[in-house]
Amino acid sequence: EIVLTRALASAGLSATDIDFLATHQGTSWLRRAMQTLLGAEKARFFETFAWTGTVGPSNVPLCLAMAEREGLLRSGDVVATFTGGSGTTIAAVVLRWV
Repeated sequence: EIVLTRALASAGLSATDIDFLATHQGTSWLRRAMQTLLGAEKARFFETFAWTGTVGPSNVPLCLAMAEREGLLRSGDVVATFTGGSGTTIAAVVLRWV
């Protein structure tokens, strides 16, 4: 089971409720694959891998900062985040953007 799916369920939401997805981007295809696996294809995102490569878990706050700067985040958006640490740690957060 995907940790983000569990976080969404705890919030009473599903993948189709996600407005913006911020994830670890360890490869050029990881974010896209995760969106498809989740069923969150409509969620907006900010792609960083092409210009940063992998920056590990710090990619989530980077994505959020860049998305806010570019106007991709709106008040009331359901934002889902997912990242991995050293390969054995994973985390997900679901929040509403204010």
